[in-house]
Amino acid sequence: MNKSIDPVSYLELTFGNYPYTVIGVDELGRVQYANPGARQLFKGGHRNLIGSNWAGIDVQLTLAKWKTYWRDTKDRGTLAYQTELLAAGSDILWPIEVDVVDFTDDVLLLFLHDRVERNYGVDHFTDRAPLANSKDHVDELMQLSIDGAGDMIFWTRPDGTFFYVNRAVAHKLGYERSAFEDMQVIDIAPYFDQAFREDFWQQLRSQIRVEGLFELITKQGKARTISANVNYLIHDGVEVACSICRDMTQKLKRDANLHLSRIALDSAADSIVWLENDYSIKYINQSLLNHFGGDLKEWRGRPFHKIFPQLEIGDIDLHNDVETDLPSRTGQTIRLDLNFGRIDFEDKTYFTIVGRDITESYQKREELRKAYNKIEDLSNKLKAENIELRKDTGADYDMGNIITVSKKYKQVIQEVGHVADTNTTVLILGETGTGKELLARAVHVLSSRADGPLIKVNCATLPASLIESELFGHEKGAFTGAIQRKIGRFEAADGGSVFLDEVGELPQDLQAKLLRVLQEGEFERVGSTETIKVDIRLIAATNRDLEKMVEAGQFRSDLYYRLHVFPIYNLPLRDRPEDIPVLVKHFAGKFAKKQGKKIEEISAPDMKKLKAYSFPGNVRELENIVERAVVLCRSKVLTIPFENAQKERRNTKAFQTFDEMQRSYLIEALKKTGGRITGPEGAGRLLGLNDRTLMSKMRKFHIQKKEYLI
Repeated sequence: MNKSIDPVSYLELTFGNYPYTVIGVDELGRVQYANPGARQLFKGGHRNLIGSNWAGIDVQLTLAKWKTYWRDTKDRGTLAYQTELLAAGSDILWPIEVDVVDFTDDVLLLFLHDRVERNYGVDHFTDRAPLANSKDHVDELMQLSIDGAGDMIFWTRPDGTFFYVNRAVAHKLGYERSAFEDMQVIDIAPYFDQAFREDFWQQLRSQIRVEGLFELITKQGKARTISANVNYLIHDGVEVACSICRDMTQKLKRDANLHLSRIALDSAADSIVWLENDYSIKYINQSLLNHFGGDLKEWRGRPFHKIFPQLEIGDIDLHNDVETDLPSRTGQTIRLDLNFGRIDFEDKTYFTIVGRDITESYQKREELRKAYNKIEDLSNKLKAENIELRKDTGADYDMGNIITVSKKYKQVIQEVGHVADTNTTVLILGETGTGKELLARAVHVLSSRADGPLIKVNCATLPASLIESELFGHEKGAFTGAIQRKIGRFEAADGGSVFLDEVGELPQDLQAKLLRVLQEGEFERVGSTETIKVDIRLIAATNRDLEKMVEAGQFRSDLYYRLHVFPIYNLPLRDRPEDIPVLVKHFAGKFAKKQGKKIEEISAPDMKKLKAYSFPGNVRELENIVERAVVLCRSKVLTIPFENAQKERRNTKAFQTFDEMQRSYLIEALKKTGGRITGPEGAGRLLGLNDRTLMSKMRKFHIQKKEYLI
């Protein structure tokens, strides 16, 4: 087409004197061109036809059907259909046949033919569409209209010779146009022999139109696949086959490649998703369809979250590697390792998501992780048990380690025997130094848990900030300094017993967690949501009055009643003075053996003094007095410088230890502030300590309210 001539002018030049009706229609069904042949056919003339709706003239046409015709014509180059039109000045429907030809990107050309008259090979619309007066003029216009077409157009005779070929035929098949004057169809279609030709023409005469895919051979011997629309015409009494052919070679190759690609994607075991640039689904392969159900049409256009609810757009854009669970409608869940890609094609961006099914390896990995954690827990538990065993090296775990001749204390031992072989929680009460830990060991050793560990925890010596971690363990990174995973004392004691000494010092926020362990046998490590179940027996001890602490709001009542199921009151040494001689002999023998000395007798006067002493420090104080006497002893008779011991006790009291000085100083500060601990006028501000540090020290030094409230 001459670029200086617009499409409408070109149409006017070509079809202005064309004897048949020609209409140009765009994709929306609007008439863009009508030649003079349409003047008598339509009301108002062809010029008023411009811009009108073709579906309003073609009574059987709708816009949806026209869009289908548009797509089909663009794909094949030509299309034909039959319909009825309203003739000019009449309500009579006129049966016609419409040949649709692809003209430009924006316009299709419609050639209208009377159905009745076309059966005789004449495109004559009686009085509605006047014929041209000259056959030569018609031929000239026909050649002008088709010679510049992009599709291959050639007319052939029944004997296989060419009547006409347009430029596209010569160009695409590699011949000079004049060469076709001496050629036959068999030269470009070797299969078109006489038998084939006769069958073809017989079919064409009966059907008027034949469509299909054929193969043409170029001058260079290359095969090209074409889509042919062959029409039967009679021109000047001669039969002619008018073939409009579109080269489909590249399209078929592309379609074949796309088909093979689609087969490959659908047969892939991986889950594959293509997304539009707005992250909506363009394609999912058969593997995913099998998992979710439905078909591609159902999923196309939906947001990607419908498939991957845990996935973020940032993961796709940044190409992060992501593992995700993919539940199906049936409830089956698979684990996918997702990889992302981006494709820019024809000014559009697409995203690809490929998911490799790692369900089996993930399950094995989880099993290995759990097994490793179990091994680590067992290893930590063993380490904790070994630490406790090392602490107690040389300790005698049978009842013989409790030395007594006191009838009163034998009653205490009987209580231990009664409760030992049950799982009942035991609370041992008594003053400092009475040997509460010995009773706890006796309860454990006499129970069915004797083969399990006995884990001791002194609540008074553990810092408040670490006591929860010590009791229940923590995960790596749970807090600053948690550089590795650690199991707690309760977990280490699984299958055995836990001895909580000085349980009255336990912070209130942990009392609830301890209560849960006692009631349900479960807890969570610090920094973890995983519930751990343990089978432990709790033995607690305290020198404090828990009942008064409950009344003062310092101890949970529910925990107190849970601990107070079976209380055992450990007697102070002053309530069993008959045990003093046997204890002195026991301690003297033990320390003499350690120091390589031989003691055969103990001074009777000194023993009498010991029996008269009240021993506020109980058995621990007696043990210290005897150890000092053995160190100073130079004969086989042990003398106990009791007066010196008492004097030293008084001097020691006069010259306090650092801890004693701290305790006294804290009490004085509390007295000065009237018992106020926190706030601007509290003891913490007076001492230059933060409130938590002050309260921690008060627990450490066992400072009670009665000591500083006047």
